[in-house]
Amino acid sequence: MFNKTIMEMKFRIIIFALFFVLMLVFLIVTRPFIDEMFSQMNIGSEQMENLPDFFKNILAETAQVSKMMEDDQYFLMSQWYSKNFGQFLPLFALIMTFTIFAREVDKGTIYFLLAKKNRPAIFWGKTLTGYFVVIGLTVIFSFIAPIAMMLSGYSVTFSPQLFVLIVQQLIGVTFFYSLFLLFSVLFNDQIKPILVGIIVIVGLPFLSMFESVKWLNPYPYILGTQVISNGTFDGIYSLALMVITAIIIWTGLEVFKRKEF
Repeated sequence: MFNKTIMEMKFRIIIFALFFVLMLVFLIVTRPFIDEMFSQMNIGSEQMENLPDFFKNILAETAQVSKMMEDDQYFLMSQWYSKNFGQFLPLFALIMTFTIFAREVDKGTIYFLLAKKNRPAIFWGKTLTGYFVVIGLTVIFSFIAPIAMMLSGYSVTFSPQLFVLIVQQLIGVTFFYSLFLLFSVLFNDQIKPILVGIIVIVGLPFLSMFESVKWLNPYPYILGTQVISNGTFDGIYSLALMVITAIIIWTGLEVFKRKEF
């Protein structure tokens, strides 16, 4: 079952691996041009006051550019983990996960699996294999990025802050994996899981528009917003996500055990 699941995911593994490599190469190649790109954006205080609020908000973020220009570590964390790589993790988890069970049902191969093994064994076999792939690629590119920056001559280290950010991303991608895995169990075709998954990915950021429910949006957590700004680990949110992840996986198991094929 392990080999079968890996072979089914092989093409997507290669595509995402190449995509992440290209993103990382582009990030490193463009690093020397940051100074030149933003050196022309110097705006005086009087000019700042005369700008519309919309542009003031944009330039408030560019105030951190000077730090990014001077600090390679900050550049890596803000541009790789909090933007390029981090922003694609939910989509990566969806693309790698949506077919795990839905494909077996859609193609009718679920009956061959049920003839050989019991349902819990099938569920855990495919779930753990898929998780091995998702978490494995996430770990690889979480650690390759700083190593590549070091080899390129930049002042980057595996600081405690960086490790905290990586841990939060691993917890976050595990949550998204469990959620999309549940969609794959619930639906009998391969279209609905990915459509619902895309709706979730696109819809979650809109929760931040409402103060009472913005905590339901896990993107600031997985992008390490708090870690980068003040260097602190969000322990409560991490624990909550792990508990929710466990509940979702248990729900998926129970649904799979009782589902009629």
